[in-house]
Amino acid sequence: MYAPENIINAENSGTTLRIFAVMAALVKKGFTILTGDASLRKRPMQPVLDALTQLGVECYSSQMNGFAPILIRGGGIHGGNVSIDGNISSQFLSSLLISTIYAKSPVSIRVRGQQVSKPYIKSTIAVMKKFGVTIDYEKDFLEYYIEKKKYRPTEFDVPADFSAAALLLSAGVLAGRSITLKGLDFSLPQADSKILEILKDMDVEISVNKNRGEVKVVGSEIIEGGSFDLFDSPDLLPVVSILALKARSPVKVTGIAHARLKETDRVANIASQIKTFERNG
Repeated sequence: MYAPENIINAENSGTTLRIFAVMAALVKKGFTILTGDASLRKRPMQPVLDALTQLGVECYSSQMNGFAPILIRGGGIHGGNVSIDGNISSQFLSSLLISTIYAKSPVSIRVRGQQVSKPYIKSTIAVMKKFGVTIDYEKDFLEYYIEKKKYRPTEFDVPADFSAAALLLSAGVLAGRSITLKGLDFSLPQADSKILEILKDMDVEISVNKNRGEVKVVGSEIIEGGSFDLFDSPDLLPVVSILALKARSPVKVTGIAHARLKETDRVANIASQIKTFERNG
C-alpha cells in the first residue's frame, strides 16, 4: 500500500477531474486522490467510478456519494466490457477513450441512453488519431472497441477555441459593429462552431472563409429569433441567451438539461440574470 504524499486539485475543471481519474488507474503503485473547489465537488463522478470498477480498477468517492474527492488505486486497467451513461457529459466517455488504449486487454464500451455533446467525442477521436491511435466505433457513437496501442510523438497545433470565438462574434452582433476573427481551424470538429449556423439562422450578416480560417460578422439593429437545439453544444447556452435579448421574435432553446450539471446550474443562473435585467430595464 502506497499512500499519496499529496492530492491533485483540479480546482473548477471538470475535464481535468474526469480525464485524470482514468489516467490515475495507470499509475503503477499507490492511490491517487483527486479533488476540486466546492463547485467541482458537486459535479457527478459516479459514471466514471462505475466504469473503472467494471474495468477492474479499485476506486472510491471519499464521501461515498459519487462526488469528489475521489481515490483511485493504481496498478493498471484490466480491460473487458464496460457500459457508461451518455446523458450527463461527454467527458466520461472521452476520459475512457484517451486512457484505455493502455489497458491490459481490449476494451469494449457501450453508451447507455443518448450521448450528449457528440462533437466533443469526435474531437477526442480526431486528436487521438493525430497522435497515431485509431479506434473502432459505431456511427451512432454508442459503441466503441479499443485495442492496446501507444501514442506516438507528433507536431500538433492547438486550434483556436470556438467557445471563445462565439463570444467575440456575438459581441460584434450586439454592438452593431463589424468584427473579423482570424486563425480559426475548421479541420478538427468543435461543438461550438455551431455558432456560425445559429448566427445565420438569426439573419446575421456573416461570411466564412475556411481556407483562411476567417469569420466576419456585421452587426445589425435587429436580429431574428428561432428555435435552437443545443444538445450537442451546451456551452453556447449563455451566448444564445444574450443574443435572444436583441431578437425581434421569440427564441426557443432546447436540449439543455445537461447544462444544469456544469460548473454551475447554467439554466437557472441565466434565467435568473435575464429576469434581473428585465426588472431593471
